[in-house]
This record gives sequence, C-alpha cells and structure tokens, in this order.
Amino acid sequence: MAQKSGVTSLVVLGLAILALLIYLLFSYTTLQEKSVARGDLSASSLTNTEEGSIKVKEFVAFVNTRADQMGDNPTYTMQALFELTEAINAVAAEHGFNISADLNKVKDDGYKPAKVSPKTKEAGEISKAADILSEALVEMQQARFPTLVAEAGELQKCSASINPGVPIPEQKDALKSYFTHAASLLTKMSPSS
Repeated sequence: MAQKSGVTSLVVLGLAILALLIYLLFSYTTLQEKSVARGDLSASSLTNTEEGSIKVKEFVAFVNTRADQMGDNPTYTMQALFELTEAINAVAAEHGFNISADLNKVKDDGYKPAKVSPKTKEAGEISKAADILSEALVEMQQARFPTLVAEAGELQKCSASINPGVPIPEQKDALKSYFTHAASLLTKMSPSS
C-alpha cells in the first residue's frame, strides 16, 4: 500500500508541474500579445525597420544607378525584380504585414531568369511578376498606407503597361517607369529610408 501511495504522489506531483508549465506558457503568450497590441518596440521590430530601410535603399540605388540598362539587358531587369521583391518583403516585415504568399508566387512563377534569354527577350515573366508585386504593394498600401492611394494606382498602371508579348528592349520606357514608381512608393512606405 505504501508503494501505491508513493506512485500516486509522484503522479499528482507530475500533473501539478505540467499544469504549472501550461499556465506559464499561456501567460507568456498572452503577455506577448498584449505587448504587440500596445505597440511596444522590441529588438526584432527595430531590426525589421533597419532591414526595411536598407533593402529599400538598395533597390532605389540599383534602379537609379543602372537605369540605362533597363530593358536592354534581361538579366538586369530580372535582377531589378529580385531586388524589388526583397525590398517589398522587408517593408512588409517592418510594418507587420504578411505578403509571403504573393512573394512566393513571384519566386515560383514570375522570377525565373533562366526563362528570359537574350534570344527570346519576351517580357512574359517580367509582366507576370510586376503584376503580382504591384498587387502585393497595393494590398499593403490599402491596409497600412491609405494616403498613398494615388501612388499605388500609378504603379498598377505602370505594371499594366508592360506587355507580356512584346520583346523587352521595346518596352524600355514602360519598365523604367514601373521600377521608378515602385521605388518611389516603397520609399514613402519606409519612412526610415
């Protein structure tokens, strides 16, 4: 009987410890949620802000310093899409906005540099990626930046002007306009840049 009592005591003690761990886990989660709801700054949000600023600056510099290659060089144009994707992702993280599904679509469907060769020079992949990225920026604009509606609309117009069936060099102005408008919108969305 003494042995049964000892086992019962251990089971009760184990259940009490388990209940305490569960209580502490839920208390910690609730505390974190309250902190986020109040808008407390944490080290991760500061890091996101810095990263957003850096990525936007890198994209803007890439577009501004190499604009003469826009449309003439399919590899450059695809690199610009990649840089834009990275900047959008960083700004979204900076503002706690999840657009990973849209960005994954670009990486899976739109950003395929191997498909764009100097021989074909078709803008299908670029047009598709620009549409997806523009839509992601518009979603973020509507949710977090309602005053930037005109800028987001201009970006959508620029994206729509990229014709998927026309060779890239023939759309140099449309591509340059798209990337320039995207850089401008991202700069306004990332005040630290």
